[in-house]
Amino acid sequence: MKIALSCRSVLLDKALSLFLKPYIVSLKQCDFVVCDHEATAGVPLFRIGDNISFPFTKSALMMALEGFYTSIKTTALMEQEPTLAPTLPVRDFSKLESALGVITARYQEEVLRVIKEHYEG
Repeated sequence: MKIALSCRSVLLDKALSLFLKPYIVSLKQCDFVVCDHEATAGVPLFRIGDNISFPFTKSALMMALEGFYTSIKTTALMEQEPTLAPTLPVRDFSKLESALGVITARYQEEVLRVIKEHYEG
């Protein structure tokens, strides 16, 4: 998780710098930006006040950031999935469908027989 900071509040910027020191990188290298204002960074924005309520603890911040980062990665994988689909093997389920069809037909016959016996007898 690589994070860039962009805060107008000097106090918030300093606190986030202390909390997130191992994760902070430049804007060009980041996965997302943590900010306290509307920004245009070209990468996803984690806004203090929107993605996490203020005031927050370090542990609450880390949990929210991890959840946000996971959602970013999931979205990226979902966007790549159509390109991966042709490489997946296509399975033939015709034999399975056939066997299930036979079982279903037998079950249907049995159920109908029991119903007829119940109402005729």
